[in-house]
Amino acid sequence: MTPAILGADVDGLNGFHPATSKVNLDSTERIPNGHHPSISTTIPFRDITTNDHPAAFEPDTCNGNRHHLSAPANGLSKEPTRDHEQADSDISDCYRPAASATSTSINPTDDAHQTDSDIANGNIFEKMQNRKVDLGPHASIVVREWKLLRNSVTNVTPTYVDTDYLGVAKITAVSKHGMNVKLKDKAAATKRVNESVEFLAQRLADGRSLYGITTGFGGSADLRTLKVMDLQRALIQHQHSGILPVEKKAGSIHLTLGKAPGVNFMPEEWVRGTMLVRCKSLLAAHSAVRFEIIELIISLLNNDMIPLVPLRGSISASGDLQPLSYIAGVLEGNPDCYVWTNDGNLGRIIIPADVALEHLVQKSITFGPKEALAVLNGTAVSTAVAALAMQESHTL
Repeated sequence: MTPAILGADVDGLNGFHPATSKVNLDSTERIPNGHHPSISTTIPFRDITTNDHPAAFEPDTCNGNRHHLSAPANGLSKEPTRDHEQADSDISDCYRPAASATSTSINPTDDAHQTDSDIANGNIFEKMQNRKVDLGPHASIVVREWKLLRNSVTNVTPTYVDTDYLGVAKITAVSKHGMNVKLKDKAAATKRVNESVEFLAQRLADGRSLYGITTGFGGSADLRTLKVMDLQRALIQHQHSGILPVEKKAGSIHLTLGKAPGVNFMPEEWVRGTMLVRCKSLLAAHSAVRFEIIELIISLLNNDMIPLVPLRGSISASGDLQPLSYIAGVLEGNPDCYVWTNDGNLGRIIIPADVALEHLVQKSITFGPKEALAVLNGTAVSTAVAALAMQESHTL
């Protein structure tokens, strides 16, 4: 059966208004002399986030007849006329509530108490209005995320990040609406992260061989090195292989990308979401990344300084290595990495990462053991873009 469609305003965020649905019931079979009785009914659908939503109905097939039906607000506009009682029985059997995610939950045993008189007079619909709405698992999540997003944007509240739930609403609030990011419990987060860093330092002091710290990566894992800092720096440089516009300097021999190179780098919204997701992961303290690195990412977000990241270069097969390496390059103040920032009347401009950090009065980061690997080896980009795509799919 085809589920009923509700024209409902989800917390007033998607720009829709409560819809009025008109559906005709038109049966042509078993009606002599070509008579086509029609029942036209209307019902204003209410906000599905409330508990007084009227029942929705769906088309049903009764004894081979296809009937299209919606729930009337104040009873039927007129009672159907049939040439025999069986036809009335067939139509009354079609008044079945739809088992859709946004329709009123109906107890099957209630059908025994739904008389033809109740249906004809519209009493059954009044009874249904008093029942609680069962949105279903997916619709419930959508409504919850819309409420969180609306509250954040309307009240201009910061987005708190920690190791707990980070959903579509928070990612959207930071990515699309520029909401500030704050730590939910800075003291606890600092303690947790510091313990992780100390744990790794102790293992290195014990002479342990640790992947990506004293060994190479991937197929080079059987190689060993004691230059742990140089290894992290080399990892970032190795991943800087994307296509980006370059700064125009006198005597430059670089090929130009033209005046509109935007097709070569990610939208800022994607990068903002990526930075938020990566902060959330690093706050779990499983990666031995110093707290100052997390704070610097948050500082860039809150000051609307967003790294310039290549659009192409990752399918997230082993983490979004290349895109995240450009964020890492900004953190270490690499002048060959760039940042979007505001410049008064000029709007958004691109400046080198080292200049951006000077504006923030922030020192650049020198990555310690494992830190560059921890920043790069994650799926923050694909996660952020997926969350934004999901949010947009709910507003189609």
